[in-house]
Amino acid sequence: MTHVGRRLLALVLSLLAGLALAGTSVADGPRVAPPLIAPTGAPGGPPRAAVLFEKARFRGRTLAVKGPVPDLAKLRFDNTASSARLEGRWLLCSLPNYRGRCRIVAGEVENLARFDLRNSLSSLRPER
Repeated sequence: MTHVGRRLLALVLSLLAGLALAGTSVADGPRVAPPLIAPTGAPGGPPRAAVLFEKARFRGRTLAVKGPVPDLAKLRFDNTASSARLEGRWLLCSLPNYRGRCRIVAGEVENLARFDLRNSLSSLRPER
């Protein structure tokens, strides 16, 4: 991902987080989920973010998260994601609580089938 692409992604994620804090909802638009446990990231830095997309090539419904999500079913996005944009390295798993098929992935993933996780992602967390 280019420097400009990373900055744009960070800006979009910041705006989405602001909407979530303000209680704003956008019909069929991005939903920002608060972390279910303490976020991890660079020491003293902001938590890393991930945006999941319902369809390949970053299309369809989205879910933006900052920090770990042990169970995507609680956010109604279990077994739904087909592509992802990730800040840094993330552990993606096919079962809740970071179990099942797990892969460490970074950057833009146009199709999670490449990692055998298309429509089978159930938990994710940032990795150091």
